[in-house]
Amino acid sequence: MTVAYPIIEGKYRFRGGWRDIPTQLLDLVVGRGYDITPSGENDYLIRGSSKLIMVNEEQFKKYFEPYIDYEADPIDVTTKDEARIETEPIDTHTLDSKCDTQPSLDNSDNEQMTLF
Repeated sequence: MTVAYPIIEGKYRFRGGWRDIPTQLLDLVVGRGYDITPSGENDYLIRGSSKLIMVNEEQFKKYFEPYIDYEADPIDVTTKDEARIETEPIDTHTLDSKCDTQPSLDNSDNEQMTLF
């Protein structure tokens, strides 16, 4: 069974960066979700902390990822192969043995339990 968490449309998580963050993105918090809407052909508007921030498509792809809501209930995602495997009967193999495998107590040698 495979589970997945829902993705919230129009909301993106800020991934941040190390040293190469543009100055207009310094007000954003890493890991927080922000509402981002397309504005024009290659520009995006971010509704940030207290102002609107505009980024181009390259910056949007580099610094943002879709927001996954981990606090929501997970969705059961089962592929066809997994469903087929779960419904197939499990094959078991039994082996008949001719030896006596019951433990016996042999008092003559150190009073230890043996299998033979």
